[in-house]
Amino acid sequence: MKPEGYTVIRVDARGPRHLAAHLRRFPAEARPAVRAWAEAAEPGLYAVRLADGRPAVRRRPRSALDRTDLASAFAVSPLAARLGPVAGPVPKPAPPCLYDAVRALGPATLLTDPAGREILEAAAAAVIAFDGADLVLPPADRSRVASVAEEALSARARRAPLLRDAGDPLILVNAAGAFAPRVPGRPRAGPELLAAVRRILDAAAHAG
Repeated sequence: MKPEGYTVIRVDARGPRHLAAHLRRFPAEARPAVRAWAEAAEPGLYAVRLADGRPAVRRRPRSALDRTDLASAFAVSPLAARLGPVAGPVPKPAPPCLYDAVRALGPATLLTDPAGREILEAAAAAVIAFDGADLVLPPADRSRVASVAEEALSARARRAPLLRDAGDPLILVNAAGAFAPRVPGRPRAGPELLAAVRRILDAAAHAG
């Protein structure tokens, strides 16, 4: 994948989280400048893109997913509609982009393949399920944005299609954290499950 030169990164008290994965979203020649900014940044959530080869940074408020009553909706993935459902992950696009219309429906909008059978991702996050024993990620070849959070969870999860009509709880993960949407026909992920996912993300956040 050719990097787009855009990411959303969280900085905590220990520094930038999952920095190596975020740096891969930038061309090699821009990575030293992005690293230098990130390692000096104050804690917070930031959108970072390149402007004339240098990082242009905008601090974001609290994530729109971080709410008690997080309602979901369904829409066909604009990426899968354009490329097909098994085109593999693509670099994170900077706005404005083809995701803008589905994000306008809500950040927890669940994006499906054109047939409406599988959930591929959410409008503003990766999607994982919990089948009662394992965390489950979409198959690696599914069309979606390449997710830093999904990558961090991959060693502790298995991959299988996330069927829309299944009954497992879903969790949305991105740079801001892990969140439990309300999805009709599915139980909502409880606090213990969310805490377990967050522990995995935290353990990987500053590894290496």
